[in-house]
Amino acid sequence: MESNFTTAASEMTTAAMRPLQLFSRGYTTVWLVIRMLEALLAVVTNTCTVITILVSPSLRSTSLSTFLLSMGFSDCLYGITFGAHNIIRLKALSGDNNPNFGTLTRMLCVVTSIATHCSLICTTWISIDRAIATSFPFDYKKRVTVTRCRIFVCATWIYSIISTTALGLVKYFDLSDAEKSKVLSNVADIFPTTAYRYYVTLQIFVFLFSNVLLYWRIVVSVAIRKKKSGGKKNEKLTKMVIIVLTVMLICWLPGNLLYFVKVPNPYLDPDGFKVFSVIYNVIVIMISVPSFANAFVYAGQHKDYRAAYATLFGCKSMASVGVIQASHNTSSKTTNSTKAN
Repeated sequence: MESNFTTAASEMTTAAMRPLQLFSRGYTTVWLVIRMLEALLAVVTNTCTVITILVSPSLRSTSLSTFLLSMGFSDCLYGITFGAHNIIRLKALSGDNNPNFGTLTRMLCVVTSIATHCSLICTTWISIDRAIATSFPFDYKKRVTVTRCRIFVCATWIYSIISTTALGLVKYFDLSDAEKSKVLSNVADIFPTTAYRYYVTLQIFVFLFSNVLLYWRIVVSVAIRKKKSGGKKNEKLTKMVIIVLTVMLICWLPGNLLYFVKVPNPYLDPDGFKVFSVIYNVIVIMISVPSFANAFVYAGQHKDYRAAYATLFGCKSMASVGVIQASHNTSSKTTNSTKAN
């Protein structure tokens, strides 16, 4: 049985093309515009995150920031390709029958899938990083180094690019000329059905389940070893990662539960299919939320990122507050250390 995401997307596209349309052009346009706005937010916020980390020596030198930098880049790439894909779909919906749209959307979906997999895998590396930091706070810097993190990041990108591109080419060369020119409605359409069912879907489940276990491990470790953690800065980073993981799990888990829901037949049960289409589109929008929400989490939970963002946008007052707080914390630690001696 074909994946529910692929089935739902293809059946909704077919239903939209019928003489008696289930969905009006305005209905489809609204969902496409929302997706494009999400894509724009992902590009803007993650571009700021990448620049912030690159120009800040204190952020750039940490192992965690190596993963955050990679995730920021992949989410920005996701926003670019996901937005472009939906712009083409909107143009096709308005009657533009450019023969190159099919190949172009297929290429964009390949890059979107690469970026999505990189973000998901990097989230797992971040979870592992925080699990080590909370479980072994005194050995953390020996176990996790910037060099090792960069090796993991490079391996993640190489793996995602090779696996996704290879599967995409296998599916592409198996299509007829008419199918190649068809505008794709779903990223899953770039994969062979069997590969998507047994490889891509399984991979997503494995990484999500791993993040759930690591999330539990981090929360338990923080609760048990709160007094033995590596200082307030380490606690802030861990809290920030917990929120990032929470947002990701909330937004991704409903989409994976959709695999177990039977898609209503648009011909036999049009009303049920309309309800399902709303749920499907909401889930697609939810899956995109972490791609732009992370930057707000960084700014809200960590003063170094908040000060760096403020400096980037020229907010000198907010940036100076971050610097004053950092220097105050440093001086307090020095004073406490002196008193202890």
